[in-house]
Amino acid sequence: MKDIKQFTIIFTMILVLVSCKKSTTPTPTTPKEFLEVTIDGQKLRQDKDFGINVGTQVGQAQLCDGKTGVGAFHTTVANSRFDLSASLVHFRNQTDFVNSKSGDFQLTDDWIYSNMMGTKICNLALELKLQDNSGVSSVVSNKKHTVTSITKHFEDNTKVQYIIEGTFSGNYKNTSNVTYPLSGSYRVLIEVVK
Repeated sequence: MKDIKQFTIIFTMILVLVSCKKSTTPTPTTPKEFLEVTIDGQKLRQDKDFGINVGTQVGQAQLCDGKTGVGAFHTTVANSRFDLSASLVHFRNQTDFVNSKSGDFQLTDDWIYSNMMGTKICNLALELKLQDNSGVSSVVSNKKHTVTSITKHFEDNTKVQYIIEGTFSGNYKNTSNVTYPLSGSYRVLIEVVK
C-alpha cells in the first residue's frame, strides 16, 4: 500500500512537472513597427502592431539584378500640411533575400514608375511618397537611405519574416519649387516566400 502511495505521489509530481515545462519553441518578442519622420521641422510618428500589413504588396517588378521584387507597404504619417507613405522594396523569394545585409540603399519616390522609366530599383530600396498642400513632391537631392538592421523574426514551411530597421534623409521639392528637408527612421516587418 505504501509503495502504491509513493508511486502515485511521484507519478503526480512528474505529470505536474511535464505539464508545466516551457515550450521548446520560443515565441519571439514583437516590438512595434514604426515610421518616424521630421519634415520641414515638424515631427510625425506612426506606430503599429506587427503583422497588420505583413505580406501586403504594393507592386511586383523585376529588380536591378533581374530577380523578382515586391514593395511591402509600411505605413502613412500625416498632419494638416503633409502626407507621407512608405514602402520597402525587397526580394520576393527567400533564396534571393537570405544574404541581404545592412548598408546604404536607394531612396525613391515611386519605385514602379522608376523601374518603367529605366532606373532599375534594387533590393531594400525605400519608397517615400510625400504630398503637401500644393501637390505631389519628389526626391530631388541629398538622398540617403541606410538599412541599419536585418533580423529574422519568424519562419515556417512557406515563408520567412524579417524585421528591417533603417534611417533616411533627403530634400523634397513640391510643385511650387519649395524644398523641404526630410529625415527619419523606421522599423518594418517584411515577408518572403520559400
